[in-house]
Order: sequence, then structure tokens, then C-alpha cells
Amino acid sequence: MKKAVKIAIVIFAVIVVVAGAGTLWVWYDNYKAHKKYKEEFTAKTGVKYEEYDKKKAEQSKTKEELIKESSKKNFKLLDDKIIKEKGVSYITGRVWNISERDLSYVQVQVNLYDINGNEMDTLFDNKTNLSKDGVWTFKILVGNQDKINYKIKSINGD
Repeated sequence: MKKAVKIAIVIFAVIVVVAGAGTLWVWYDNYKAHKKYKEEFTAKTGVKYEEYDKKKAEQSKTKEELIKESSKKNFKLLDDKIIKEKGVSYITGRVWNISERDLSYVQVQVNLYDINGNEMDTLFDNKTNLSKDGVWTFKILVGNQDKINYKIKSINGD
């Protein structure tokens, strides 16, 4: 091999090693930051981050799955959120009657979870007489709790 080719190969190898080391360094910094976040989370809550993350993932279906499931029935969940009025929290949202008929009864059931992912309570709101293509805005009183998570467990109607 010619001397120039050998030098080019060595230079190329050095560039690859240096670029790889830079990428590795960035990855290591991100790893340390995430590890610190998990340690702080555990110190604040008393729950290992991995256990919390696992519980949260197992809690339930995504909104998309719930919408898809409810679409097969008589209604569709359009949206949901937590609101605060005068220091009191509510879970509110809209349900659309997509059936071919008027419904005599509709109910939304919600599970509440604490910051550690433990189920605290099950609440619901219901309505009688939701007309075909009608949209109902539900409003469920949660209370004066600031840090809650929730999951819409079910939407039923007849």
C-alpha cells in the first residue's frame, strides 16, 4: 500500500474514533441527567421511578384505544381535561352520541390515582336522554386535590 493511502486510513480512523467519543459523551451526559431525575423522584415520592413508570403504563388504555372502543358502541369521547373553579377541581369532557337512535342513559366512569399511581377513588357522572348526534358535556367533582391523575375507565349508554 502506498504511504498516502495508509495516512488517509489512519486519519479517517482517528476522525471516526473522535466523532464516536463525542456521541458517547453526549449519551453519557443524558444518562447521568436521567439517573439524577429518577433518584430525585424516588427521594421526593418514596417510590422507585421504575415502579411508578410501570404502574402508570399498566393503569389503562390510551385515549385513542378508549375512543376506538367507544366508537364501536354508541358514543365517542371527544375530549377530557381537569379544570379548576374557585379552588375546586373537576374532570370535564364531551361525549358524542354516534348511534342511530336517541339514548335514554349515558354514564362516564373515572378512576382517580395519587402521585404514586395508586387508585384512590372511582367517580362518575351520568345523563338521561341524549339525542341522536347529541353532545353531552360531563363534569365530575374531584374536590380540592391538586395533584391527581385520572383515567376514563368507561363510557356506557343505552
